[in-house]
Amino acid sequence: MSILDFRMSGRYHSPGIISGPITTCALTIDRLYAVPFYCGPARSFDRIGYRVTTYKAGAKTRLGIYLDNDSIYPGTLVKESAELDGNVNQFWEDTIDWTSVVGKLYWLSLITNQTISVRAMTMGYGVCSMFGRLAATDNTQESYLYVARAYGAFPATFPNSPTYNSTLAIPAVFLRSV
Repeated sequence: MSILDFRMSGRYHSPGIISGPITTCALTIDRLYAVPFYCGPARSFDRIGYRVTTYKAGAKTRLGIYLDNDSIYPGTLVKESAELDGNVNQFWEDTIDWTSVVGKLYWLSLITNQTISVRAMTMGYGVCSMFGRLAATDNTQESYLYVARAYGAFPATFPNSPTYNSTLAIPAVFLRSV
C-alpha cells in the first residue's frame, strides 16, 4: 500500500506525494508536456483542470491523460479535455468521466498555443524520481518530460524523442476525485 492510495473525494489532486511551495512555470508553445501520476486503487475523476497565472490573449490549452506504456513512458491516450481558454488568470477545467485502473501509472499532459505561465508544483527532495539518476553522484533529478508537437488534438500514442526536464517546477494538471 502506498500513500498515493489515499485521495479524498471531492478534492483536486496533482502529481507527487511531497511537494514544496506552490510556484509557477512558463509553458512553451507547441510542446506536449507529460507529468507522471500514479493511481493505487481504481478511482473515478470528474474534472481535469489547470490554473493560468500569466495569461496571453488568444491562449488555448488542451489537457489529457495517457496510460503508461509499461516502460515509464506515456503510451496510449485515455482521456482528452475540450479546448480550454488561457486568456485570463484563473482556474480552467473541463468535466470528464474517467476511472483509473488499479495500480497503473498515468501521465497528465498539456499543450498550449501561446506562451503562458501556469501553476506548478515544486517537488520536494523527499520524492525520489521514477526516472532515476544517471549516476549516484549526480544531483540532477528529472521530474517530467516533453516533446515538440504542434498545438492541436492529442495524438492517440505519445510521440517518441522526449526531453527530460530537471527543473523542480512541474506544470500542475489537476484531477478531481469523485
